[in-house]
Amino acid sequence: MRIIVEDNLSLGTVVGIDIFLDSDTIIKCKGKVVWQLTNKNPLTEKDMLFDVGLEFIDIKDADRKTLKEVVDRLLKER
Repeated sequence: MRIIVEDNLSLGTVVGIDIFLDSDTIIKCKGKVVWQLTNKNPLTEKDMLFDVGLEFIDIKDADRKTLKEVVDRLLKER
């Protein structure tokens, strides 16, 4: 999973993730930072933003399946 954050997260950092699929479906899991890129904030050119890659860890099998189904459906719509 790729996210953009204002905090500089070190490789290996574990973060809590809440994925809101709709008003009734929230997937709660954890992710581990596996890569990071530093970029200037295009709005201010001063502040830094961090492009971060997360590996899902501590995710229920049913939630992993639901997330895969959503991603597969979105890819088909492209």
